[in-house]
Amino acid sequence: PETRKIMRAELGADLMLLGDINDVQQRSLDGRTVSQYYQVNLDLTNLESNEKVWIGSVEVKKVSRDR
Repeated sequence: PETRKIMRAELGADLMLLGDINDVQQRSLDGRTVSQYYQVNLDLTNLESNEKVWIGSVEVKKVSRDR
């Protein structure tokens, strides 16, 4: 705790990137097809003003089938 930087007085960093990754897996009724969904959400924040300068989101779907 004693080495932690105070907001708005941090040296070296101007921006902070935060985000999360979510995934959902679905199987078909016959069990032969699996769909994997991924969603990535990111926020880029200016540490001095606490303003979000960029917000991004990407979704990816991957499908695999048994033969």
